[in-house]
Amino acid sequence: MEKIGKRSIENIGKKFITLPLSGRILKKGNCMNNLYFVGYVKNKTSTKEKWCDKESWIHLNIREVRRGAKGRARKNNIPFNVSVEYLKDIFPADHLCPVFNCQMSFCNSDKWRSASIDRIDPEIGYVEGNVQWISVKANTIKNNAHPYELLRLANFMVKQYRGRNETKKK
Repeated sequence: MEKIGKRSIENIGKKFITLPLSGRILKKGNCMNNLYFVGYVKNKTSTKEKWCDKESWIHLNIREVRRGAKGRARKNNIPFNVSVEYLKDIFPADHLCPVFNCQMSFCNSDKWRSASIDRIDPEIGYVEGNVQWISVKANTIKNNAHPYELLRLANFMVKQYRGRNETKKK
């Protein structure tokens, strides 16, 4: 494990580390020396930066996404039965969105490439076997449309694109 300053996570045996303020402007998810910035920790006398390793960063964000899904399920009276461990198990090892083949992350830098939980069949709810990880962009497109509606839209757009390209060639 690389170090930030004089300390490293391995040396103190914890998953999170707090360091004195560096003076840099940091956003949640900034990565430096294989550590991810979590946020600022304030106590009565000082403010420090909180960092964690990649495994802890992924666990923390999966827990946050799960909490949001659980709240939506409660609000909409939808079944919810997925654990953090299950969500970690089904998260793609290569971090690629299965729809757009783009790198998914948990950073705020590109909202559309952020990882989100998708209900395969929205009627069943958030239950094991009915959830998958896809990008926010894919989930937004899929949101309330039936697969046949999406197919019709895609066919329409392909025809438009081909027509536009043919008129440009002439």
